[in-house]
Amino acid sequence: MLYEVPLGTDFSEYMGTYLERFVDHDPLSDESIARYRRHSAFINATGLLEEPWIPSSKHKRILKKILSYKDHVSYYWLGGRDKIPFVLIEPYGREPFNFVGITHTILPPPISAYGGGPFSKEVGLAMPTRSILCGNEIHARYLDEVAELLIKRAEKLPLWNSVSDEERREAKSRHLWGRK
Repeated sequence: MLYEVPLGTDFSEYMGTYLERFVDHDPLSDESIARYRRHSAFINATGLLEEPWIPSSKHKRILKKILSYKDHVSYYWLGGRDKIPFVLIEPYGREPFNFVGITHTILPPPISAYGGGPFSKEVGLAMPTRSILCGNEIHARYLDEVAELLIKRAEKLPLWNSVSDEERREAKSRHLWGRK
C-alpha cells in the first residue's frame, strides 16, 4: 500500500524557496539581482509553483533517479500542489544526462535560474553551469510544453549575467520595503 505523506509541518521540513536560499542572502549584489530576474521569468513563463516543503514522495521519486546530479535542487508543481512534479537541478558540468525513467530539458541561459559561479558581468561569458528541469518520462508532454514557454520567454530576456541600473533600483526598493 502506498501512502502519500501529507504536506505540512508535521511530516515535512521547510527547505526554503529559491529566492530565500539563492537571492536573499545578498539581494543587492549583481549576481542576486540577475538570479532574481531569471527565476522570476522562469516562474512567470511557466506558471510552476515552487514547493519549499520536503519531503514530497513524488519529488523524491525523481531525485532517486537522477542520483548524483542533485546539486542546488528546487522543487516545483505544474498545475498546483499534488499535480505534476518537476525538479530543477544545477549539475556543474556533469554530462551526459542519461536519467532512466526521467525526461529533462536544459534551460536557456537567459532564463536559467541557477548560474554557477563565480559571477562575472563579462559580455559574452558562457554561463558556468546549466539549470536542468527534470520530470518523470510519463510527463514528457508537459515538460515539452514548459520548455517551449521557456524558450519563447528567454528570447526576450537580456544576457544571463547582465544587470541594468533599473534592476538595481528595483532590488533596492524590494529590499527596503521587504517585498520579494
